Amino acid sequence: IIYLFFNFQSIGFEIESGEVNDAGFAYGKTESGIVIVRYFLFLIFSLYLAVVFRYEDKLRTFSYAYITGFIFTIVGGAYNTYANALMRFSGGLQDPNSMAFDALVALIFSVYLFQTNLSKTAKIYVIFSIIIDLLAIFMSFSRGAYLALVIWGLLYFVRKGLIRNLGRIAVGVALFVIIGSIAVNKIGIDMEILQERFSIQEMRENKGANRGYIWEAYLSNADKYFITGMGIGNSPKVMQRNEQGVAENYETHNLYLQFFAEFGIIGLLLYLRYWKNYMREYKIVKGNEFILFSIGVCMMIVTFFLNIDKGRTFWI
Repeated sequence: IIYLFFNFQSIGFEIESGEVNDAGFAYGKTESGIVIVRYFLFLIFSLYLAVVFRYEDKLRTFSYAYITGFIFTIVGGAYNTYANALMRFSGGLQDPNSMAFDALVALIFSVYLFQTNLSKTAKIYVIFSIIIDLLAIFMSFSRGAYLALVIWGLLYFVRKGLIRNLGRIAVGVALFVIIGSIAVNKIGIDMEILQERFSIQEMRENKGANRGYIWEAYLSNADKYFITGMGIGNSPKVMQRNEQGVAENYETHNLYLQFFAEFGIIGLLLYLRYWKNYMREYKIVKGNEFILFSIGVCMMIVTFFLNIDKGRTFWI
C-alpha cells in the first residue's frame, strides 16, 4: 500500500496486448491497476462474508442467493466455447472451466441447504438446483471439475459412512450419468470427440491442453521471480517464447504457479500454509460445516489447472 501511494503512476489501467522482445520475453503495459483494485475490493468482500457467515440464518440466505444466481446464469447464459470441435457449455461466463468451479460451489451450497430443515417447496427448489449444477458441471467437460467432484464425493461419503451410503452414491452417479446422457443426445455431441478429450493418450501427447508446456516455460525462468515474485498481475512478464509457442498464452493455468510467479517463494509458502491449516480444520469439523468446508477441497484441486483468484467465488 505504501509503495502504491508513492508510485501511483506505476499502475496501468489500460489493457494492451503484450509484445515479445528480442530475448523472447513478454512485456508491455498490463491491467495491473485493475487487478490490484479488484484484489482489495474482494478482500473487503470476503472479510464482510466472514462476519456474516457466523450467523447460520444469514449463511442460509446467502446460499439461496448464490444458487439462485447460478441458476439464472446457466438458464439465461448464452456462452459456448469449442475445444477441438467439442462444444463446451459455459452459461453466463466465457470460460467453461470457471463456470464449472462456480457450479461445484453451487452444488455444495445446495447439498448444505438440503441437509437443513426445509419446507417441501424449498426442498423441491434445492433438488432442481442440484440437477442444474450437475448438468452445468457435465456440460462444461472440465476435467479438473470432474476430478474435484469425484474426490469431494468420496470424502463426503467416507465421512458419512461409505457402506451405509452405497445407495445414495449409486443414485448420485446414476443421476449424473442420466443428466449427461440426455444433454449429449439432445445437443448431438460427437462421442468420438468427447472420448478424445478424456483420452489419457491424448492428454499425454498435448501435455494436458498445453498446460505442461506453459508450466515448463514459467518454471524455466523461476530465477527472475523466485524470492519476492513479479507482483500482482505481472506473471506474464516471465513468459518466454519456445518451440511450443506458449508465449501467446499469458495465463499460468495453475494458481499455485501464479502465486509463485507473482509473490515468489515467500507468497507460495504462505498460501500452502493456509491450505495446511484449512485441511487440519477439515478433519475435525462436523455436520453442515463439513459440507461447506468441501468447497475448499474442490478449490485446491481445480486451481491446480485454473486461475480463479480474480473471480468472486474464489474469495467466497
